[in-house]
Amino acid sequence: MLFRDMELDFDIFDADTAELYEEAAKRAGEEAVKKPGETLAECIRRQCGAVFNFFDTLFGEDFHRELFGERTNLVECLKAFREFVGLVNAQRATLDTMIAEAKAEGAAPNRATRRAAARAPKA
Repeated sequence: MLFRDMELDFDIFDADTAELYEEAAKRAGEEAVKKPGETLAECIRRQCGAVFNFFDTLFGEDFHRELFGERTNLVECLKAFREFVGLVNAQRATLDTMIAEAKAEGAAPNRATRRAAARAPKA
């Protein structure tokens, strides 16, 4: 997968990868909720930390430094997270299309189609 000019070894069609991705995304969503009494800086650090953990879980410890350097910028973190999730969703849509096509190719004709075929004159 090409992400931010980096070729990443990420295959959402692999069951282990899909499981890891789903767990990491869920955890990031849970960690991103604003806490009562938090300062803006604390909120930014915690939410960016959730994104950092997401990428580090998928691609290895400190991978987030390759993406963001030493910065802890919430807008950049959210953009990267959304972009990555968008790429994964595009891969998933491809799979959904493939499954639908396979079902259509292997589907038995419906009742109306079978009746019409039975009434059609034989050659």
